[in-house]
Amino acid sequence: MRIKLLAALAQADLRNSLRDPMLQVTYSVPFLLFALLRFALPALTGLLAERYSFDLIPSYPLILSVTVLLVPLMTGMVMAFIMLDELDDRVFSALAVTPLGVGGYMAGKICFPVIISTIMSWLLLIFNGLIPVSPAAAFFAAAVSSLIGPVAALFISGYAENKITGLTLSKAAGILMVIPVLYHLAESSWAHLALAVPTLPSALMIQALLEDKPRWLWIMGVSLVHHGLFMLAALHYFSKKRHP
Repeated sequence: MRIKLLAALAQADLRNSLRDPMLQVTYSVPFLLFALLRFALPALTGLLAERYSFDLIPSYPLILSVTVLLVPLMTGMVMAFIMLDELDDRVFSALAVTPLGVGGYMAGKICFPVIISTIMSWLLLIFNGLIPVSPAAAFFAAAVSSLIGPVAALFISGYAENKITGLTLSKAAGILMVIPVLYHLAESSWAHLALAVPTLPSALMIQALLEDKPRWLWIMGVSLVHHGLFMLAALHYFSKKRHP
């Protein structure tokens, strides 16, 4: 019974997200990223090499890692907007007295962005057209990094009072994509403090995978624990704010 209810919630979330024009644009972002990686980046690499003798190829793993992490962050934004709409309609309170319960509702809200972003990130990795990668390894990397989505959704929908505030917070969350780049460029040992940022362990994992370094496996384990702790914190924060 609970599985059927969760499936029905997932279908409702997908329908709601496809009806909203703003969320439709959000869903189109991974396809735009795919086109940029396959066609624009190689052209830019050739242009920089010809005119400025600058080799962009060594930076491909960093570029790809940041690009892939944009996918779970975007799906997290989609889920945050859906949850804000449902909170306005008091869906959260209504589900609390159903057989599904609050726990089932939260499970559905976590599973939806994880499944969507895992599929999209996996496709982006294996068809990136720049660096060959094992489909199996890419799947595990995509699945772990996809946990960023529900973490972002829970924090945004827990704090925001409406969709306008949620949109502002979503834009501010873009700074999470800059941290891996700054970490890559930093030379100070203080830069290791940035490992507390949710996106950085996953970015390092994907970079190591694309560089064919075995250490990506233990980085994946660290990233999984890292995201798990953030997930627990996000669930506690959301429940405290929305269901005290």
